[in-house]
Amino acid sequence: MAEFICRLGTPSGEILTRIVEAAGAGEARNRLEGEGFRVFAVSSTDKGLSAILPGGTGKKSSVKQADFLLFNQQLSALLRAGIPVLQSISLLKNRSASSSLRVVLADVEEKIKSGVPLSEAFEAQGIFPKIYAASILAGEKSGALDEVLLRFVTYMKRSVGVSRKLRSAL
Repeated sequence: MAEFICRLGTPSGEILTRIVEAAGAGEARNRLEGEGFRVFAVSSTDKGLSAILPGGTGKKSSVKQADFLLFNQQLSALLRAGIPVLQSISLLKNRSASSSLRVVLADVEEKIKSGVPLSEAFEAQGIFPKIYAASILAGEKSGALDEVLLRFVTYMKRSVGVSRKLRSAL
């Protein structure tokens, strides 16, 4: 059996990404349609997440730095407000204007639902800096994930500022 990344629509109009284990893409599609979903795309997991995006190349899509920064600021705020991690990820996924970030967050959400720690779920995406997964792991272990995310946002802002200064100096 192989794994397939499926982009689907629910009867209520919500767009989801789900990983399905099946003998082939046709079987995965038929099973999901039998469950009442409208299947938009089915792709083998070895092609990466971007294969299910319109115009996907089969390479993992990257998330723009500005979108990633905004996501982390919002995630930190939601966690500080006492909203659970899974609910926060789901909320931000549904509100994101970035289609590539929505797909990544959908995969992260599914991994969390299956019991994978948040740090491993982000590390598995293969598109985020290693320091990000390490920071999240530290936040998970210390119980201060919201604070760690704020520190990471500060680090990212400084990094962007230094990069801009270097480019303008050259």
